[in-house]
Parts: sequence; structure tokens; C-alpha cells
Amino acid sequence: MVTANGGKQWVTGGPLFAKDLNSLVMLDSSTYWAACDFDTIILTENSGISWEEQPPAGTSNSFLLGIDALDRNNALVVGSSAGYPQFGKILRTKDGGKNWEVVLSAEECPVTLTHVSIAEKRM
Repeated sequence: MVTANGGKQWVTGGPLFAKDLNSLVMLDSSTYWAACDFDTIILTENSGISWEEQPPAGTSNSFLLGIDALDRNNALVVGSSAGYPQFGKILRTKDGGKNWEVVLSAEECPVTLTHVSIAEKRM
């Protein structure tokens, strides 16, 4: 389903994506990031009509289950292993998704992570 008016109406459309979308964050009425299976992060800047795969970060043996963004440049993604042994991880971008870095690796996190939230730092 896609929306062109910030979620007021949803219609079937846009290309089907072969990997499951597990979490979606809408930055504005046209720009969304989605966390998917097999370490895939995708971006749309036209309300879901087309999607662009972001550069991978790490191995492809995990499901990305949660995503949140502070703004167009800063986002976090969490995930868990697709099999055994169980592990979790956290990925971060500071440049609008051009690069995703591993903040917490599978070796450092022996539990699955499913949700993430970003709060703006206030001074």
C-alpha cells in the first residue's frame, strides 16, 4: 500500500519488494525508511512508489525488526538473528542512509532486539 498524502488515503500500488518489511518510519509525507529481512534497509522519497536499497551493514543472516529516525540524516535500526544462535544488533546512519555502521554487533549482544526509538538531545 502507498500513500501520497501523509496517510489520509492508502491505495495498492508501488513495486512489490521481495523481502518482508518489518518496520517503517515516515519522515514526512513522501520520505520513509523501512527495515526488512536479511539485513535490508530500503528508502522511498516518493511515498512508496519506488524504493531504493540502502548500502548493507554486516552479514545478511538477520532480520531488521525496528527502525526510527530523528530526521532525514539520523536513524537507528535494530535486528535479530534469522536462526540459531540468537543475537541482536544495532545499526546507525548519520548521513541519510549513505552509510550504515554497526553500533552494537552480534558478538556484543546475545539477545534479540525488536524495537528502537530515538529521542532528541536537549541541552
